[in-house]
Amino acid sequence: MAQFDVYLNSGKGSKAAPFLVDIQHNLLSGCNTRVVVPLLSAKIARERNMDFIEKANPVFLFGDIEVVLAAHLMTAIRTKELSGKVGSIAFMRPDILAAMDVIFSGV
Repeated sequence: MAQFDVYLNSGKGSKAAPFLVDIQHNLLSGCNTRVVVPLLSAKIARERNMDFIEKANPVFLFGDIEVVLAAHLMTAIRTKELSGKVGSIAFMRPDILAAMDVIFSGV
C-alpha cells in the first residue's frame, strides 16, 4: 500500500463514493489502519446539491469518471478492508495536500 493509491470502495455508500484514496504517509506502513478520503462521483454530488469548497474538494478525472476529493470526509479504516487497488493519484499530491491544509488550518 502506498500513499495516494486508489481502491474500490466496498463499504456503505459505494455508489456515491466508488473509490477511496489512501492519504497516509508510507512511513506509517506498519499501522493496521490507513487514513483514506472518499472520491465521490461528481455527477451524484451535483444531483444531491452537495456543497463543496473548491480548494478542499478538487474535481478531477480518475480514468473516465469525474470525481470529487471529499477531504472533509476523511476517515481511518483497517488496512485489511482496502482491496481492489485500481490506480494512483500521486499526480494530485499538491492538490491533496492543499485540501488537507484547508481542513486543518483553513488556509
